[in-house]
Amino acid sequence: MFLAESVNELVLWKLILQILPEAEKSENEIGIKDCVMLCPNCFDKLFYNSILYKPPVKITGFNDFSLATTVSHTYYQAFGNCSYIQYLPQTDFSVVVPYMCYEMYQSCYAYITNATNSATGFFATEFAPHCFERMFCGCRALTTAPTIIGSTNKKAADYCCYQMFSDCYNLKSVPNIACSEGANYSFSGCFGDCSSLTHVIFSIVNLGAHTGTFNDCFGSGKRLYSLTEISFPLLTLSSIDWPIGMFDGWVGGVDTIGVLSCTQSVANAIGDTRGQDYIPDGWSIRVINY
Repeated sequence: MFLAESVNELVLWKLILQILPEAEKSENEIGIKDCVMLCPNCFDKLFYNSILYKPPVKITGFNDFSLATTVSHTYYQAFGNCSYIQYLPQTDFSVVVPYMCYEMYQSCYAYITNATNSATGFFATEFAPHCFERMFCGCRALTTAPTIIGSTNKKAADYCCYQMFSDCYNLKSVPNIACSEGANYSFSGCFGDCSSLTHVIFSIVNLGAHTGTFNDCFGSGKRLYSLTEISFPLLTLSSIDWPIGMFDGWVGGVDTIGVLSCTQSVANAIGDTRGQDYIPDGWSIRVINY
C-alpha cells in the first residue's frame, strides 16, 4: 500500500512509477492523506499510456471536506490510454473536488468491462465542477457502469458528468444518476454514442435555473437503437412549460420507439410536443408515481 503523507513523497512516488518496469507498476492501494492539502494534480497521469494489466485494487480519496477548495485534478488521466487494464480499482470518495476524475480512464477500451459499485468498482455520492467529466470516455469494452452516482440530497455541479460515458458503445447497464438539483451542463453528452443502452434512470428532484443540463445527453445521429426507456421518477417541474435551453438536442441520438416514464408535471409540460428537444417522434409518455 502507498499512502502519500507529503508533497515530496508524492513527487518521488510518481518518478519511481515512471522508471519501474510495467509489470511492477501495481500496488494494492494508493491514496492521499489529508496533510497533502495544496497539491493539485497529485496523481495526474500516474499510469498514463502504460501497458498496465492490474491496477491498484483500491484508490482512496479525501475525508476532510476542507480540501474541496484547495485540491483539484487529483486523478486526472491517471489511467488514460491504459488499453490493457483488466478491472477498475475500488473508489469510494467521501469528498469530491473539481476535475478530480477528469478523463481518469479515458480510452481504456480493450479489456475493462465492469465499473459496478463492488470490490472492483467506483462509488461517489458527491459532485464538484467537472469532477467526472469524460471519466470513462472511450472505454468501448465497458458493459456495466456504477450502480448509482450521486444522491437525491446532493446538488449536481457544473459539467460534473459531462460526456462521462461518451463512446462506450457496449455499455448496457448504466447508473441511476441522482441529485437534488441539476447544474449547468451537468449531464450534457453523458451517454453520447452509447448504442447498447436500453434504459436510463435520472433520480433528479428539481432542475433549478440552469443552462444546458441535459444538452446532447444521448448524442446525435440516432445511434442509440436499443434505448427504449428514459425515466424521471422524482422530477417535479414548478412551471407548466417544458424548460427551454436545458434539454437542447438531448435525445438527438435516440430511435423512434420508446417511452418516457415520468411524473405528471413532466408529462403536462411536454404534452403532445415531440422532437430532439423534448422526446423523440414516436415515443409515448407513461406517468409514474413513487
